[in-house]
Amino acid sequence: SQELLEQTKNTLERIKNFAIASKGKKDKVASSLIEKTKKDFFKALDNDFDTPNAFAILFEFIKKANKIGSGDKCFELLREIDKIFDIFILEEEEIPIEIINLAEKRLKLRKTKHFKEADLIREQIKKSGYYLDDTEEGYIIKKL
Repeated sequence: SQELLEQTKNTLERIKNFAIASKGKKDKVASSLIEKTKKDFFKALDNDFDTPNAFAILFEFIKKANKIGSGDKCFELLREIDKIFDIFILEEEEIPIEIINLAEKRLKLRKTKHFKEADLIREQIKKSGYYLDDTEEGYIIKKL
């Protein structure tokens, strides 16, 4: 159904965002949590390929890791899991320089409290097929 396809798309997007946020960073997540998740995930798969339970374990891990601070070890866990499924997009897509320049201009406008102009740039970026997600560090650009 269309609803199930949309749910699956959102699930994969959540994994992709976690991977992108994790790659290249130092883990604050304990190695023991990563190992336990890995063990429990593969144990679920060994139980008659129980993918719903396996992915529930993965999403519980992602939830915890997002709170603690994910990094390269978390990213490597996703890569290892993806060797089985080959469905995750674990790398950022190439963002055109024009979109990056607009995002930088918008960030400067927001810092100087020119919110109306910043919103206009956000709409321009959206019309170009990209979405800006504001973060404490600045922003993340996503392809729509």
